[in-house]
Amino acid sequence: MKLKKLPLLKLNNFKDRWLIIHWTYYIIIALAYYYFITSNEFTYFHLTITLALIFSIYRAIVKHNEYLVFVGMFLIFDAFFISLARITLVNSFSSLILAGLVFFFTTVLNEQYIKNKLLQAKDFWAFNWLLILLTLELFFTLSFFPVNTFNKAILLTIFYWFYTEAMRARIETRFNRKFMIYLTIVFVIVFSLLVFSIPFEQRF
Repeated sequence: MKLKKLPLLKLNNFKDRWLIIHWTYYIIIALAYYYFITSNEFTYFHLTITLALIFSIYRAIVKHNEYLVFVGMFLIFDAFFISLARITLVNSFSSLILAGLVFFFTTVLNEQYIKNKLLQAKDFWAFNWLLILLTLELFFTLSFFPVNTFNKAILLTIFYWFYTEAMRARIETRFNRKFMIYLTIVFVIVFSLLVFSIPFEQRF
């Protein structure tokens, strides 16, 4: 009696590649969340992020992955801000690691565009390189401010959301003046609410 061969993943198979990407994506978010809840005392803010993560996972199950991407990026940004002061290895290679994670999460965010060939390779690389450069610049700028890591991570996540929403609008050909005005107003309102909610002594 011949034993049946176990099915092997073929990396040249489109579905297999995305399966590996998805598992890697979930593992990174799980590790970032674990670091988030163990680095500081559990507070109402931790509870809020936990509930947001549960909601995002539910939305991801029903094929709306963008919520999980943004929550995941917040957890990653927060972990990096904390790690800069604690882990020398991360501090030394933070640019490369963070750049890789931004690229990876942006790839997951644009999965459907890539699968349906709505996003050309040259546009994808151009969008991503600019996003990575701007994110790293803002990340290291914020790292010098005496504001807690939560606020820094939220500010960086808001910027990431603004850029990727503009990018997705450009892909879907709905990128126009009206949309950008709306997006900018939302960004400014959320950004202002966050900045002015920070205690005065932490802003300077």
